[in-house]
Amino acid sequence: MPQSDNFKFKRHKLPAEKADPLKDLIDLYAEEADEGLDDGENEKPAEKPKYDLSLKRLIEENRGARRKKFFIFSAIILFSFAAAAVAGFFYFDAHKVFNQENLQLTITAPEKVKINETFNYVIKYQNAGEIDLFDSRLTIQYPPGFILEKSAPDMNGHELLIGDILALAEREVILTGKIIDDPAEAQTLSAMLSFEPSNFHSTFSKSANCSSIVELPDVDLISSRPANVTLGQKLNIKLKLKNKGNFPFENVKLQMTYPEKFVYKSANPAPVEDSNVWLVGNLANSSESKEINIEGSFPSGMDIKNAEDRVKNFMFTMLLPGANDQFFAVKSEVFTINIIDQPIGLSLFVNGSADNKNIELGNALAFSLACKNNGTDAFKDLEMRLVLTSGEVDILNWNKIEDKQFGKISKTETSKQIVWDKKQITALGSLAKGKSAAVDLIIPIKTIIDFTADNIAKLGLATLEAQAEIIFPSKDGAEPLPVQSGKIILTLDSNINIGAKALYYFDDGTPIGEGPIPFRVGQPTKLKVFWDLSNDIHEMENISISAALPDNVKFTGDKYVNVGDISFDESTRKVTWAINRLPEAIKEAHGSFTIEVTPTAKDAGQIIKLTGNTTLSAKDTVTNNIIIKTKNIITSALEQDGHAKTDGVVKQ
Repeated sequence: MPQSDNFKFKRHKLPAEKADPLKDLIDLYAEEADEGLDDGENEKPAEKPKYDLSLKRLIEENRGARRKKFFIFSAIILFSFAAAAVAGFFYFDAHKVFNQENLQLTITAPEKVKINETFNYVIKYQNAGEIDLFDSRLTIQYPPGFILEKSAPDMNGHELLIGDILALAEREVILTGKIIDDPAEAQTLSAMLSFEPSNFHSTFSKSANCSSIVELPDVDLISSRPANVTLGQKLNIKLKLKNKGNFPFENVKLQMTYPEKFVYKSANPAPVEDSNVWLVGNLANSSESKEINIEGSFPSGMDIKNAEDRVKNFMFTMLLPGANDQFFAVKSEVFTINIIDQPIGLSLFVNGSADNKNIELGNALAFSLACKNNGTDAFKDLEMRLVLTSGEVDILNWNKIEDKQFGKISKTETSKQIVWDKKQITALGSLAKGKSAAVDLIIPIKTIIDFTADNIAKLGLATLEAQAEIIFPSKDGAEPLPVQSGKIILTLDSNINIGAKALYYFDDGTPIGEGPIPFRVGQPTKLKVFWDLSNDIHEMENISISAALPDNVKFTGDKYVNVGDISFDESTRKVTWAINRLPEAIKEAHGSFTIEVTPTAKDAGQIIKLTGNTTLSAKDTVTNNIIIKTKNIITSALEQDGHAKTDGVVKQ
């Protein structure tokens, strides 16, 4: 076939493989070595190698060079990895981010504290992050009335040097003290924690604060004074303090603030500053101070322009030393004395005093009313009146009133009153200059069984106010204003009681005791002592029931309570049932414990004591009064065990 003029052969140059003489030589030597590996029967006499043996040395040198290169390369790789790890460590450590939220600072304290009551501030700080904190210090700003008594660890004034706070560390600072200040002042503790993160050369800080409400101390400021005086009439005022709280007060002062135009004459004891500040000193818990008697008057020539000029307010104040020995007013009481034109003095006393007081169901109230004509003219046809104002529930038992003058009882919308005139008290017909008239009566308070269930529920708010009045006869159809005594407020305490008994048999006759009955000398007899607590009206707290055991009576340790705990103190030999709180809704609580009685020879032929007096102490949370009641001793006569056949006399 003819070739086309356009068809031509073209040569393609193929790349030749790169020559490597050393490699070829090594491969050739390897082939010769393989051919000489015949074994067993085919082994032939050694022939002279085709190549010089110096070639083996060359191969080994080449292999050694390769190994060296491999080790050098591996070392470089490992070093690189190590360097990268170290660099990464420093890089990531240097780039950890400090989050200020990881530092937690908190302060806790009671929500309410009483003045002069010791309590704790607990300051906690925690480093919840991964960064250590250096050069840390805590700075405290105390409340204005706070007095630091101790701290853990020790504070240096307002500052505590903490140092380092490592990652995830948690610590606390406890500040113990009390607050003495004007109750109106806000009491806030502030704390600031400053520090420097380990990877950041700058100072940061974290702050927190805690506020507490300051309550008035459990101290009554008691005054006794007339409700009305005339110009120029001698005025006697009696003051004292009563500590009803659980802790004492030290270096107490009492300050009196007089109204305008009052003329101070004297006082017993004498004031330590001017005419109105007295040093009461220390006031122990559950105690009263000595009475302060002040004498003075309003001058005869004093100008009275209107009704407001007749009302005079006195204030006496309890002072306590605070920080830097500065005295603070912690509680005040204001009372009013009216200036009247009639020169008749009138007084009212309940159970022997004109003070406000706490009363209990089942008790009796003794009222004493007295008036005296301090003027120059006689007063005719007077009436003396006792006004008793109750709340929604009348707590007085009017059916059992004791009144030898037989006053007339009447009822108004808000009160009941008893009125005496010249028919009952002759002196009221014409009360001459310097003459007096008086009346005494007793009205019992109802017991709990005298109230309906609905009224029992309302007793928590029951109060009673008592006031005496002198009524003048009408003139031209107008009734002159009466002379009034000071008002006495009577507050009803909770109806809490304790029952105590020892039993050998239950009420159904089941024996719960062991040993001989009657008791015998040298032989042990086991009995159960039962304490039954009842309560109505108010919630109670800090309840304690206790009784001491004689030497020959053993507390076995067997006990039962449905609330609180019973314990025995060997040193005082006293059994105590402690209950922190008894709500108003819980009307009863029960406890019991077992005793073992072993009469001695000197007890033979006698009734012996099994427990001392049982004493109940409890605080009424509404009236703040400490109620104390006592039950008689329990004896071997087992008076309340209807199945124990014994007169209590120990047999031989």
